[in-house]
Amino acid sequence: MKLIDDGDFNNAKEFGDFMMLRIRGVNKRTMDSLCAKAIYFISVAYEKKSLLVQLRPAMFEAYKDCCLHSNKLGQATATNIIIRSYLQ
Repeated sequence: MKLIDDGDFNNAKEFGDFMMLRIRGVNKRTMDSLCAKAIYFISVAYEKKSLLVQLRPAMFEAYKDCCLHSNKLGQATATNIIIRSYLQ
């Protein structure tokens, strides 16, 4: 969020890509809310750069992972981002 607040969208996008790789394999119930927040901030970085459509396949994967791990918060966040990508 700090990078987005500072207007450094390129580094925020790169860090978001790194975070997507890191949270992809996490299956701990205590990490569900952190994963949902990370997904949200990644989408904000992509949206600020008008690249949200490019994030859609990764969001479908994130939604699938959240469904498999019963991560309700992550499911809701990913669904919201997928819908936003269609509206952009």
